[in-house]
Parts: sequence; structure tokens; C-alpha cells
Amino acid sequence: MYAGMAQSIEAKESDATADDRQALRIHVASGVIAAAAFLEATINEFFAAAYHNNLAGVARPLRVRVSTFWRDWLSRPGRASTLEKYQLALWCTESEQFRSGADPYQSADDLIFLRNYLVHFEPAFALLSGPTLSPASKSRRRLQNLEGQRFKRSPLATSAAVFPDEAMGYDCARWAADTALNFTDEFYKRVGVNPPYRFESG
Repeated sequence: MYAGMAQSIEAKESDATADDRQALRIHVASGVIAAAAFLEATINEFFAAAYHNNLAGVARPLRVRVSTFWRDWLSRPGRASTLEKYQLALWCTESEQFRSGADPYQSADDLIFLRNYLVHFEPAFALLSGPTLSPASKSRRRLQNLEGQRFKRSPLATSAAVFPDEAMGYDCARWAADTALNFTDEFYKRVGVNPPYRFESG
């Protein structure tokens, strides 16, 4: 949805107004935030389904293991990050865990990083501190690497645009949605359960 709205604005090209550019940034940022929220909601629903005995396709002993783990530990706030919950769910079900340095895990981690940047943005100077990059510089470097590696620069971005304005385009929104869906699809494939968000017609 958000990617489609971003694409329609970018199609205006030179006819795009200042309001269009502002709307583009809003749609893309919303798409990134929604995609990351989908990742979080999906794994929480997986554990909740096990807890309420609604996790069809997983052997009962493993289902009980997932449920117990959720009840006794994971349901408490701050116990584990979103991606750690996925890894723990795979461990509980005796499924192959993701490799943290490879896709689709790395793309999902980049998505959450970008969401956090947009939602929890704090102005900071990106300064060098001797031979070591400052935390602000490291974050800036990672953000800039996303453009080109994960998605293309928005065609409506001006030459003076800096991140994230330069990245707030259709390709970023499309990447965010695809990343979240590819990751959760692979998770359910490894567990051996049909994703509850995909419905078969007929």
C-alpha cells in the first residue's frame, strides 16, 4: 500500500510539488515502520498461538516447549529483541536457525535498524575520534550503505538531499515490505507451518 502510493508520486517526476515530496517521505517512512511492526507482530503471534494451543503443524512436545518458553521468559518486556525471538522459536522447534550475517536475517536486521533510526532519531554530529569512527559516524555509515546495497535513491531526491531524505522513495518502501515478508516466509518454512497471514483460495 505505502509502496504503491510512493510509486504514484514518483511517477510525477518533474511535476512533483513540495507537498508531493513531503507526502512521499511520509508514505515511505510509514512503509518502513509498518514492515518492522509486521516482523514483531508475527513472532509474537507465533508464540501466542503456541501458548493457546493453536499452533497446528508442530509436534505437541515442541509446541509445549515453545509455550513454556513464552510463558516463563519471553512474555516479559525487554527479554529479547525481535530477531532473537525468531531464533529462539527456531531453537524451541528444533528447526535450523538463521545465519546472522546472511540474508534474509541481515536484511531484516537492516530494516529494524532503519525503522529505529526513523522513529528514535536523535540529532548528532558525525565526528571522527582519532582512528575510530564515533557512534554517530558508524550509524551514518550503515545508513548510507543501505542506499545502493538494499534500495535505490529516490528519483525525486535533490542533489543536496542527505539521508534519509535521499532514500525516501518507492524502492525503499518496496524493499521494506519484501524484506519483512521474505523473512517471515522463510521462518515458517523452517518451522514447517503454513504462515497464518497467507490464505489459500477455494
